Amino acid sequence: WSDVRADYTILRKLVLEGIVNQAYKSRSSTHYKLVDRAVTEQALKDLEEVMKIQQSEEPGLPSDLFSTIVGYDDIKHWFIKSLNTPPKQPVHIVLIGPPASAKSLFMGEIARISGASYYSGTAITRAGVQRFIIDMKPKILVIDELDKMDEYDQAALYNVMETGLATELKANRVRSEIVHLKVYGAGNSESPIGEALRSRFLRLYLRAYNAQEYMEVVIRILTTREHRPTELAQYIGQKLFSMSRDPRTAIQVGRLCETQQQVDELLETMRKYH
Repeated sequence: WSDVRADYTILRKLVLEGIVNQAYKSRSSTHYKLVDRAVTEQALKDLEEVMKIQQSEEPGLPSDLFSTIVGYDDIKHWFIKSLNTPPKQPVHIVLIGPPASAKSLFMGEIARISGASYYSGTAITRAGVQRFIIDMKPKILVIDELDKMDEYDQAALYNVMETGLATELKANRVRSEIVHLKVYGAGNSESPIGEALRSRFLRLYLRAYNAQEYMEVVIRILTTREHRPTELAQYIGQKLFSMSRDPRTAIQVGRLCETQQQVDELLETMRKYH
């Protein structure tokens, strides 16, 4: 397997699927061969056609995209314009602002689009993102908490965002692919984001939701996405506003609680162990 640069786990899967079998095995090496070369060649041709079709299609936008986000109609407009730009002319966007300013809501909405892939800046690595972009060729990459991403790892995005060329160096070999990618990110602060990466984004700065806006957001999310009664959604928003203005907390509470009493019990536990 080392001669053909194929991962053993992939070869093992091919064996289990009946595509290849072991022709020879010794202590030092294992040889594989195709079970049916003609069938495999035809399958690869079919796969190439499917990939060409997928790459030529623009991701469809949900009809209710951004519907849970209160205000920011102008930002929604420019996001949609960006999402509809030609693949070879991307406009990447990053949102900067404090917690509870709708950044993550925007990222979550974009992640719903067909062809989008979501990452958290706390978990992403240079090698991981390079490999993912080359192997999966996503049309849209969503990175929440971009400011938590190590500056060394940020470098993986520089060239692909500017030129569309993704490169991976591994085991003394280089893989390069042309990938037409749109990147959308969010962070609490822009200072941890290196200037080289910042310059590749259109930067928009948000403020935190006020009490009225927060209530509207919580009610919309809990009633439309979590299917909770309006009265319960209002109660959760009222109780949480003084504790946490993060809509994600409201979602968590809404998923766990079916009554106002349960909300009170959960919030008491949260205060106790805060």
